[in-house]
Amino acid sequence: MNSPKKLKFLVVDDDRQLLKLMGRLLEARGHEVVLSHAGVNAVIEVPEEHPDCVVTDWVMLGLNGLDLIKELRAGDGCDGIKMIMVTSRLDAESEAEARAAGADGYIRKPIDPANFAETVEKMALDG
Repeated sequence: MNSPKKLKFLVVDDDRQLLKLMGRLLEARGHEVVLSHAGVNAVIEVPEEHPDCVVTDWVMLGLNGLDLIKELRAGDGCDGIKMIMVTSRLDAESEAEARAAGADGYIRKPIDPANFAETVEKMALDG
């Protein structure tokens, strides 16, 4: 099933299997997806790719997802880009920290393949 609006997503996760799964789920709804396996790469890729939305894992080696969001929010050219955190951090304090850093959405792992893409899509469109 396709989304009513085609979006461009940049998905960041150091777990390559999960990264590919999230990408396939979003592509199945008709979206364009760029995959990135490291936060440091995403800092470069976001300005080059101009996604509508960045979906990032929190816990990654090097630049983690929280710092990635902070860096992107502090930089030029990221206004209007939605940022969604996907993480195994289940506590309310972590969600509050992610939102304070600039995350527009927060999804807890493990993801549910049945509704992941639709959930991300709604967050990307509605905030």
